Amino acid sequence: MSPTTSPTSSPTKLDSDGDGLPDSEEIDIYGTNHSIADTDGDGLNDGDEVITHQTDPLVADTDGDGLNDKDEVDNETDPLQKEPTTSPTKVRRYSDRFALTVGQSSL
Repeated sequence: MSPTTSPTSSPTKLDSDGDGLPDSEEIDIYGTNHSIADTDGDGLNDGDEVITHQTDPLVADTDGDGLNDKDEVDNETDPLQKEPTTSPTKVRRYSDRFALTVGQSSL
């Protein structure tokens, strides 16, 4: 095994981690780990971050507002737009999710 080959990387595979980004782009362009589908650990794979959401695959909270990118995508808030966590949209969506979690209906 050469020093640049990880145990899960294969010179015959174009996308070793199956995230939708070719290994060569992960290494040469994005700086992401070509052996791990979700380099920043936010729950979105690197390919979805780069291609679908245009978020930073190296930073779990691209806009720095305290909510990771996957939570923002799941709650239909903009992971590229820093919003206060007390914005009516974010409060409503998180309140709805919490109410459903504890078995209460939302208003």
